[in-house]
Order: sequence, then C-alpha cells, then structure tokens
Amino acid sequence: MKKALSAVILTVLLFTGSAWAEEPERMTVVLATDMHYFSPSLADINEEFIEAVYAADGKGIHYSSQICRAFVRDMLALRPDAVILSGDLTLNGEPQHHREFSELLGELADAGIRVLALPGNHAVAADGYHVSSNG
Repeated sequence: MKKALSAVILTVLLFTGSAWAEEPERMTVVLATDMHYFSPSLADINEEFIEAVYAADGKGIHYSSQICRAFVRDMLALRPDAVILSGDLTLNGEPQHHREFSELLGELADAGIRVLALPGNHAVAADGYHVSSNG
C-alpha cells in the first residue's frame, strides 16, 4: 500500500496542472528515504552511547540531526518544487523526534517547497505527523 501511495503522489506531483498542456512545465522533485532523524536531546551522546550504537548495527545515529539539517540546507539551495520523504522519518518514532524533524522540515515549507512525508514503520501514529506546505 505504501509503495502504491508513493507512486500515486509522485504521479500527481508530476502531472498536476501540466499533464495536458502542449508544453508540460518542468518540475524538480527530490525523493529521500530512511532519514531516521534522532534528537540529540534524548540521549547523552558520550563514548558509551557511541560504542553501543556501533556495536548494534554500525549506524552513526549520533550524526542524524546534523545530516538532516544539511539535507534541509541543500534543499533550500536547490529549491525543488517538492520533497518527498518516504518511510522511517525518525529513528524509533519517539514523539520528540517527530516534533523536531517536523519543525526542521517546516523551513522547507516556509520557503515554498512542498513537503510530502510518508511515515514508515518507525512512525508514531498517536502524535501524528504533519508538515504544512504552501499550496
């Protein structure tokens, strides 16, 4: 279902308002997945934490907030028409992760970049996930 929904959204983005025009307008759409945003405020990122992370699966989650911020900066410079984020928006779905990542993505929406977020299995349903967009 998630893959089908992603394809429908992408199709709508690509063809809305231009599908039947003689000269379709060009759009820039960025697709990113598995962002795994992790709020540094929820952990004491010290040597023990880093050792535990690398012992588990080698992910550098202690850098995820920096990586996500760099992604937002890159998108603000690129100015795509839309950014689609599919699945695993946060590390383990903690509400704090979702709130902070939503605020970060709000910078894109404030700049007029449409943000479409499709939560995955690391999402939290109770708190919801909403990113406003212009249009």
